[in-house]
Amino acid sequence: MTNKFKIFAAGDYYPQEKILGTDPDMFFRDIDVLLESSNLRFLNFEAPVLLRKNDPIVKSGATMGVPQAAVDYLGKRFDVALLANNHTLDYGGEALLDTIRTLEKSGIKTVGAGKNSKDAGKPLFIESCGLNIAIINVCENEFTLATDKSPGAAGINVFETALKIREIRKECEIVLVFTHGGNEYNPIPSPRVVSMSRFFAESGADAVVNTHPHIPQGIEIWKGVPIAYSLGNFAFELKDADSAETPLWWLGMPVSIVFEKRKSGFLRSIKAIPIKLEMQSPKLAQLSGSRKIKFLKWLSEISKVIGDKELVDKYFKAWATEWGKIYFGNVKHFKSDLSSPEGLRSFSSFRNLWCCEA
Repeated sequence: MTNKFKIFAAGDYYPQEKILGTDPDMFFRDIDVLLESSNLRFLNFEAPVLLRKNDPIVKSGATMGVPQAAVDYLGKRFDVALLANNHTLDYGGEALLDTIRTLEKSGIKTVGAGKNSKDAGKPLFIESCGLNIAIINVCENEFTLATDKSPGAAGINVFETALKIREIRKECEIVLVFTHGGNEYNPIPSPRVVSMSRFFAESGADAVVNTHPHIPQGIEIWKGVPIAYSLGNFAFELKDADSAETPLWWLGMPVSIVFEKRKSGFLRSIKAIPIKLEMQSPKLAQLSGSRKIKFLKWLSEISKVIGDKELVDKYFKAWATEWGKIYFGNVKHFKSDLSSPEGLRSFSSFRNLWCCEA
């Protein structure tokens, strides 16, 4: 058994033509040393692999897919693809199952999605460096959840997830929980996400990591357990660089989490690794010098907010006041004509207001 075990976790991966047209050794060059020095490496695989002509599902928001080249591009850099997210079923169950098979065939294990809800909810068990490690991956209730009879992602059920953590805690040295959800473009996690993440930590998780907001959020050590509230994007390509909702879109925050064996258990630590996706000549660049100092200072400030419950509440109310205007516009769709694809798509925005936890 090793005395020190290190994981690397990255945010949303969604490469398209420009990134995939670049030499991967050049694209990943700045972070390859970090990947090579880690024992287990994760990334959120944000969209299904499209191997055939699949019809998109009816939903609100973007419908996304990637070619098989997106899997090949990763090479041997990652060990686990996290599939519980809001796009994993964008092109239906067949495309999702193709995605799982393609990733597994390439040597990348998958978690968080499957042929039905039971399969999707299974933790992934890995033995590494003499340690038994369990990985749980769940997402919010949008349009991608598996059912008893159909493929999809594993949904967040806070109490069931906590019970699962406690159960597998008995047979594993390390339990990792990856969630996908929260409010997009908000640098401060909502009170609900903070409470949920801490509850998972108190239930026996050794680390809790969230993705989805598309920008980095704060980190903390809660009762000895590292929590990263959002890793931001990793390699998320937009056709029009100017269409990003925020400049923070291009800044990601993978984390390195270290478990150091002590007599009383593991001493856990977390380190943010600020990166920038540069698109002119596509590559992932670690921030350095004054840019890194500025980012880490910002991260420290937003992380302090998380420690103040009253302040977290205030920030969330401010965010909800601003974004509520946009979401309120979706209320008009409650009278959409559900007999037409256009009406059903419009209504899906209204449906999401009531069904998605965020």
